[in-house]
Amino acid sequence: MHDLLWRLGGYVCHQDPARSFHLFGRQCPVCIRCTGAYAALLLTLAVLALFFRGRLDRYPSRWYLAWIVFGVGAVMLDGGTGMLGWRESNNTLRLVTGALFGNAVALLAYPAAVSLWKGRRKP
Repeated sequence: MHDLLWRLGGYVCHQDPARSFHLFGRQCPVCIRCTGAYAALLLTLAVLALFFRGRLDRYPSRWYLAWIVFGVGAVMLDGGTGMLGWRESNNTLRLVTGALFGNAVALLAYPAAVSLWKGRRKP
């Protein structure tokens, strides 16, 4: 099972051992930033589905959109400045910015998906 997850993780992540969690002596299939992003994405989607149950079919306010921009901007700033060699990030910051990004993606995708779903269900 680990081998399958490792191969799948390789399609979406660089899998750098220094930037990955290690559980039970084995490296996780995605890095810490990706772990934060996927975990926050799934958690946010679950919370939105549980509490809004398809009622959130448009973006409710400028603050909502501002939070999305903040989440995407945080990961771009952290990853971009590290990639350009301006500074070295750390794993805590990678986890936090990944989680902000995953949350932002879920907040962006959920209303669009609900809107599409409602459009398909109309007779």
